[in-house]
Amino acid sequence: MPHCPVSSGSTTNTSIDKNSVNSNSTIKNSNRYSGLSNNSTTYNSPTELLLSCSPEKTMAQNDNMKMEKRNSVGDAYLPIDITSKGNIEEDMTDATSMSENFESFEASNNGENADITNEFAGDPSTVTQEILPAVVKSENILPTTPENYLEKINDHSKPTGKVKNKISPMNLKGKNENSDPDLGIDIKAVSAIEKLEKDLNTLKAQIDSIKQELETERRSNKELKNEIAHKDNKLRNKEERFEKLNSTLEKQRAEFSQVRKHINELKDTVTQGYTLLRNEMVTIKSQLIDHSNKTCDALEQQCQKRLWAKKSFNSTLNKAITTINARISDLTKKEEKKIEVLTNNLREKEIELSHVNFVVSNLRLFDINLGGTIYSVKEELSESINEEDKKLLFQKCFQTMNPNIVGFRTVNDSVLVNDIKKALSNIKTNFDIDFVKNLQKMISESNSNKDKGWLELQDRIENLQESKGVQSYTISSLENQNNHLKLQLQQLEEENNSIKAEMNSQYDVINQTNKQIQSLIGDEHMKITFEQILLNNKGITKETFDQLEVDQIDELTIVELQNVIKNLIIFLNIPFSKMTQKIPLIGIYLMYERNIYAHFANRLYYQIHGIQITLADFNREAYSQYTVNKTLDNIKHPLEACLDNLCARIITKL
Repeated sequence: MPHCPVSSGSTTNTSIDKNSVNSNSTIKNSNRYSGLSNNSTTYNSPTELLLSCSPEKTMAQNDNMKMEKRNSVGDAYLPIDITSKGNIEEDMTDATSMSENFESFEASNNGENADITNEFAGDPSTVTQEILPAVVKSENILPTTPENYLEKINDHSKPTGKVKNKISPMNLKGKNENSDPDLGIDIKAVSAIEKLEKDLNTLKAQIDSIKQELETERRSNKELKNEIAHKDNKLRNKEERFEKLNSTLEKQRAEFSQVRKHINELKDTVTQGYTLLRNEMVTIKSQLIDHSNKTCDALEQQCQKRLWAKKSFNSTLNKAITTINARISDLTKKEEKKIEVLTNNLREKEIELSHVNFVVSNLRLFDINLGGTIYSVKEELSESINEEDKKLLFQKCFQTMNPNIVGFRTVNDSVLVNDIKKALSNIKTNFDIDFVKNLQKMISESNSNKDKGWLELQDRIENLQESKGVQSYTISSLENQNNHLKLQLQQLEEENNSIKAEMNSQYDVINQTNKQIQSLIGDEHMKITFEQILLNNKGITKETFDQLEVDQIDELTIVELQNVIKNLIIFLNIPFSKMTQKIPLIGIYLMYERNIYAHFANRLYYQIHGIQITLADFNREAYSQYTVNKTLDNIKHPLEACLDNLCARIITKL
């Protein structure tokens, strides 16, 4: 359906009625001779039309006329709007006028052929000035059908053939005279007539093509007539319905006038209440702003106190860590010194023990190894043995290892043995009893001395063993103490490491929180202020900036800001990546395009119904549907049905 562009600045009424269509059809009927060609030339009479039809020009006009007819036939099947309906009525008036012109031409053409032959004897210019007006005396040259048009052209060509037959003997005789007195015909006129015959032949060919186009046009006209009749029936029904609606509309207008008066009264009261409410809102807003500023100042002070508390806690914690590290270093130094002393003592005792072990292992007496017996005694010692048995244990082990040795021999024993040998050598037969007694005493004394030396040696060995046990016990106790100190040192190091790790983790948490706070706050230099808005948008003022409550956005929390942006993305159905590009387009739509569309629809609606569209009621109804369904999908906006009815009403009027 072709659309008609309407200027947005025009204030004229766009109503269309039948009188305007009829006036258009009469205008086109008066200029029907311009419709036979596709150019912009207009002919005031059929004579000018025939004079302009040279064969080359006529063929071009024929092609243009075919294209125009095809376009008009193609447009005839489009849906009917303002232009198509006007063209149909104009074509119908053209068809009726053409049929009337053909009938008048048949009535007036019967007596004109005789007048044409009598006028050939004049000036050659009379052929174009007098003969052709006689042929097409009336402006209504076109007959009702192409067949009648051909018959009339053949009738007009008959007198020209008679004249040619009369003139041909003159041409054959080769006379040079310009005229024949018997016939009274000029040769120039005959040549003009021959030229006209050629033109008529070309016109016949054109008429054949026009005949086919007229057939197709006639069919399309029938279809259009049927469609017009159908549209007329619909139009009558719509008019009847419109009359009923007009009657109801008049009643509603009367009611509307009363309602309008009531609305004006309510409007006055509402304006008064609005002014009062606005003043109250201004006072409340100022109070809220003061309260919010106070709360913000209090929150800032609390935040600063918390920051100072954190800083003081961090400083005290750092001091405590330094003191703990100093104490740990002092304790480690003291313990290291103790460990060094104990290790030195241990080394000395180990050296002494190694010397004792070396002495004991290499202990020999009169080529007799006593170290083996000492080690065997050491192996056989146990807590279950009594003290007396421990004293005799070495002697038993020695006697078991050396069964041939009975005891030790002293110097006195050797002297005594020598004396005995001497005495034995001196005594031959008599034995001195006293000497024997003395000898026995000496032997017993030597044995007692031998036992005493053996016991002293055994006591010395036992003392060495006891000192070795004490030294080994002290060494083991020192080792245990050293291990205990090492464990304490390790625990202190672990505690120090844990404190350091905890401090590092707290430092990391503090740094992370500071980074998060900084990332959430963002760059303060990129903050939008009124001065920065003036650089990009010079049309905004401080009043509009304050009226839009832009400063209140700075008081929102991060979650509130995120929720606002997410709701905008969801309700506007715009991806976040395209948000900055789409916001100016949304502003242009809300400030300009929406108002233009609403004004245009209101003008059309007011011209048809006499009232304006109640957009506020429609918006409330759509919002109530949203509050019920909690979604923007499948909202049946009442504005859509209103505009559909308006479009249908306009189509029926057209």
